[in-house]
Amino acid sequence: MQDNHKISFRLWLHREKNKSYFRVLDNIISKIRPPKKFTGVPKKILLIRNDKIGDAMVTLPVIRDLKINYPGIKIDVLISERNEFIFKNFSYVDELIKFSPVGWDNDKLPKFPYKLFFIGHIIQFIKFYLLPSLFDSEFKSQIYELKKRNYDAVVDFVGTRRNIFLSRRINDYTVGSKVFGLFWLYTYYIDTNWVSNDDKDFMTKKIENAMTDAFGFNFDNGNKSLPLLNYKINQNKKNYKYFIHLGGSVFRKFNLEKEKEIIEALSSEKIIVTDAGETPGFKSLKEYFSTNSNIEFRLYSKITDIFEDIPDCEYFICYDGGQAHFFSQYIKSLVIFGSGSMNLWKPYEFEEYEMLKKFENGVVIIKSKGEYGHLAMHRPIWCNPCFDIGCETKPCIESITTEQIIYAVNNFLTKS
Repeated sequence: MQDNHKISFRLWLHREKNKSYFRVLDNIISKIRPPKKFTGVPKKILLIRNDKIGDAMVTLPVIRDLKINYPGIKIDVLISERNEFIFKNFSYVDELIKFSPVGWDNDKLPKFPYKLFFIGHIIQFIKFYLLPSLFDSEFKSQIYELKKRNYDAVVDFVGTRRNIFLSRRINDYTVGSKVFGLFWLYTYYIDTNWVSNDDKDFMTKKIENAMTDAFGFNFDNGNKSLPLLNYKINQNKKNYKYFIHLGGSVFRKFNLEKEKEIIEALSSEKIIVTDAGETPGFKSLKEYFSTNSNIEFRLYSKITDIFEDIPDCEYFICYDGGQAHFFSQYIKSLVIFGSGSMNLWKPYEFEEYEMLKKFENGVVIIKSKGEYGHLAMHRPIWCNPCFDIGCETKPCIESITTEQIIYAVNNFLTKS
């Protein structure tokens, strides 16, 4: 698998604009409008987290520590329909405000015209923020009600253009990331985007550092206990060895043939296999293994329904995504990375990871020093992360072989 593979101009530009020579204008703006720290301690704060499951999960430890160290602060969170179930079961938030206007869930938008290079973002902003702000009475009413709450500060953990302008409408003091060309609209901004080329640490730590830098918060009395969400889980007898979750975007997944090889290699044990839905790949695998009594294919109407089966399994195997962060609270996991940044998104147990194995083709296996000892696998490559823009050859994930996955399972996942 070649490192000098072709990438799209869109991905090239996305990565290049984060480099110093491409940020001359941003650097000039930073000198003119430097980030301003908050004076004192806010009494009432709004956190914007109206995006996905994994993003919500990595924010929970920071919210918990903030509430423990500053119990007098009122913490409200702006959430989406997708991650509402996470925050509803989290006692450290004072109030949840669901904000999911039409068109704000990017995954549900068609590629044309909303994901066209460069102009797609502009079209989204005009149609789903600017025009509703001018002509949609319900949309305007929602923003007015948020503004009436008189927050001391608004922190935007998402970083989309819409949320930048939304946060400014709600409050004068805003915190966010260094979004190319627009970061100056925040009162305080960190040095990079929330996801950047050079990230080396957990996303949770990046969020915590942003809160510390902007507000001077002290998190000395932090809580490192897991799980973060206290769902009731029956501790059943372990009737299954592996729970394999195949959900993920195309740039984070193996091809169908490799998924088949991995399942087949593990099929001497009892396995549950699921996916995000009844995809063509899931149906094909189900048909292929229909005569193997060790393998059960199950679909769930919502992610929390999986709790019925997780306690019955010893190990969890999945791709990078929200499911990895959600279920790794409860079960030892092997997470396989493709286009996403393993540095940012490996399961967080409040402990660092150690290198276990580096294969000749560059694929690495690392292990958490936490209680579960989660594993993560990826192939470090110059174009990672690619922000789910992707490429045709996907060397980041296609470099990982079936044999390497089975090696990780047999030598590390199933060992204490």
